[in-house]
Amino acid sequence: HFTLVMKNQTVKHFNCPVCSEPDMTDPHVETYLMHLMLLIKMHIDKEGYNLCQQKLMEYNLSREPNFCWCANDKCHTGFINETGRDKIACPTCKKEMCFKCKKPWEREHEGLTCDQFAQWKHDNDPQLQQQGLAAHLEANGIECPACHSRYDLARGGCMHFKCTQCPNEFCSGCGQTFKQQCKKFASCAKRGLHAHHPRDCLFYLRDFLVQELQDFLEKNNVQFDKEPPKAQLEAAAQNNGDQKEKQSLLKCRVMLQKETADGLKDEPCGTEAAAGCAGLCMVHYKEYLVGKLNNAHLDPISLYNMNQLQAMLSREDKVVPEKEEEEEENEYTKRLVKVR
Repeated sequence: HFTLVMKNQTVKHFNCPVCSEPDMTDPHVETYLMHLMLLIKMHIDKEGYNLCQQKLMEYNLSREPNFCWCANDKCHTGFINETGRDKIACPTCKKEMCFKCKKPWEREHEGLTCDQFAQWKHDNDPQLQQQGLAAHLEANGIECPACHSRYDLARGGCMHFKCTQCPNEFCSGCGQTFKQQCKKFASCAKRGLHAHHPRDCLFYLRDFLVQELQDFLEKNNVQFDKEPPKAQLEAAAQNNGDQKEKQSLLKCRVMLQKETADGLKDEPCGTEAAAGCAGLCMVHYKEYLVGKLNNAHLDPISLYNMNQLQAMLSREDKVVPEKEEEEEENEYTKRLVKVR
């Protein structure tokens, strides 16, 4: 088993194939790995052992806070940013990239924050303008919090993401780990496989109406798009039907990982774009809006109603105060918000 794992998998898969122990995301797993290396050295050839050592070194590097993978999709080098600067170069392919946003470096990024550069790309890149928000969601895809592997995929749909490079299972919205045997709260024992999502995670916010999310952003002076990209509108304009028929021709172009007869493939969503959702389907437009909320570091507590706040407190094993007999619901809701 370990011979196959060492050749085809990362150190994150060096746990027991039967019980899946130990938890390879545990910060104290080094002791297990040290004893494992001593044990398997007696049972595998020198070439296999050297490969195992190499993977162990890469694993230790990936746990460093300044570690990153090269942004060049033709290079698979991982390295430590020892410069302390945002603009760095891969030691293997020499391609430059931004350490913060993990994007290939462009001269327009100079002097701009990552958010400002992303906005510049949105406003000036013809290809991105043609693809609209679908390109934005792809460019801000999913990153594994354990090994830093990146996936140019949207977060909409199932939020339970399993990294293909390591066995980490996490929420694609907030990065929290999914655990079967979690001990954070007493109630965790009854919940099975789960993660503890913060209230600003897409896992919860996707249940709100688009209008509610838009109103919240407008109230906090956060700009967002409602109209589809020009290229999509021009294609729809070629149809001679009414506006509703034209709208139905717009398709969501966000890339998704779909299961096919030939295995997993990255394909466009293809769902009809919803009206007022900037050329995206409802699911992916909510992802876009929540991304705006998160980037602005807004607390969405005011969106939650009385029942949702009660459920939130119960999940964290906090005592939910009783509603007084003559207490107005809005006053009781304010009291629930104060329970932290």
